[in-house]
Amino acid sequence: VVTEPLARVTPRGIETADGTLVELDVIIYATGFNLEFLSPVEIVGRGGARLAEQWAGGTDPRSYLGGTVPNFPNLFVTSGPNSSSGHGGGHNFMTEVVVHYITECLRLLVERGARSLEVRQEVQDEFIAAVDAQMEGSIWRNSPKAHTYYRNPSGRVILPNPWRMVDYWRMSRTPDESRFIVR
Repeated sequence: VVTEPLARVTPRGIETADGTLVELDVIIYATGFNLEFLSPVEIVGRGGARLAEQWAGGTDPRSYLGGTVPNFPNLFVTSGPNSSSGHGGGHNFMTEVVVHYITECLRLLVERGARSLEVRQEVQDEFIAAVDAQMEGSIWRNSPKAHTYYRNPSGRVILPNPWRMVDYWRMSRTPDESRFIVR
């Protein structure tokens, strides 16, 4: 565990404020109970896309199955938008489901001899439309005057998943290669 303030992320790892390079293969960014959805971190994707801009500063985060984002190859988010349990169960179950899905995506990369995986924009758009349709009659959309961190300023439900946990588990068992750009 590195407790020194971070200065920047480099291709080799993280450089701390005191100039120490900590070489890493994987970075886990854990914010606790802050719903900025990675927006404070400068994450630059394909073609210079910036996650903070794509997610409107964290107010309109969108992803496929809560974890992959168009324009950001190999970005996997474990507590992404619409991936939290909204009706019973625990966060641990949903996180395990997403981590399993990420593992299967990585297995797909290895099996194809590929270096990157990126969800297709139209796939995410279809998924978000399904999420929004499911949410429409739910308690999460019931009272437009209620103030909650579950919805963004425009009223879109961004935190919970609308499906039963077992259904989300089924959706996330194996990645469908046709939904991704695999290079």
